[in-house]
Amino acid sequence: MHTPRIPHCCEPGTVLSPVTDALHLVYGDNGHAACPWKTHGKPPVESKTKRPALSVHLEGVRGLSQGRRRLYRGLTDLIDGHHPAAAFVYPKGKGERLGDEVDAVCSRVEEETGIPVIPVHSEGPGGTRKDGGRAACEALFRLMGTGSTEGISPGSVNILAASHARGVAGALKRLFLERGTEVVAMLPGCSCVADIRRSHGVALNLVVGGGAMLQLALMMEIEYGIPFVQVSGDRGEMMAGGLSAVATMGAKGKAAFHG
Repeated sequence: MHTPRIPHCCEPGTVLSPVTDALHLVYGDNGHAACPWKTHGKPPVESKTKRPALSVHLEGVRGLSQGRRRLYRGLTDLIDGHHPAAAFVYPKGKGERLGDEVDAVCSRVEEETGIPVIPVHSEGPGGTRKDGGRAACEALFRLMGTGSTEGISPGSVNILAASHARGVAGALKRLFLERGTEVVAMLPGCSCVADIRRSHGVALNLVVGGGAMLQLALMMEIEYGIPFVQVSGDRGEMMAGGLSAVATMGAKGKAAFHG
């Protein structure tokens, strides 16, 4: 186990890596990306938590049982050493071909350690960037609804941003906080696992841009009844649209976005 060299990374890692207190474990062939933020810019400046991103390689592994043992040992050792609030496991190459075996190990480790251990299946033989985005959404969605929403203000929001709009999302978050609007989670962004687990308690999801985060907003609307507003365009248009949406919610409440 070590931190591998970093080639071009996948969409789920790009979306999930900013979760500040989670373990990110790549399980598969040597050389697959384990630290997506190294190729997609530095970690956001607000982050003060080191995010462990490591790999378990499958060179020399013969058969499913040996692969299971190596993943189990890698996960338990890393969780014991880093004490993360959750773990995301990215099967790559040979690891992806193990399929349900990865899920079984993750379920076992989750039961034994008491933290969420979530397999993120994104590649397969013909995986696409869209497949990766969907896998990341499903991983985040598994965390949602598992934390208490006590104390969340009635006018609170989540900011769900496309990868190209993270700068706008960060600027909107700062403005919202200055104006007294609670931002429970910013995804992708410097949100901890606890923020994501309680993010189903907000009044509005603000989608900045689109992509995978629009899909996540739709999932949250169906499951939790949270309305969403999507803003797009250039930086100025997205900033204006985001501020307008939150102002409308403040004036008319959550019902303003239904019907």
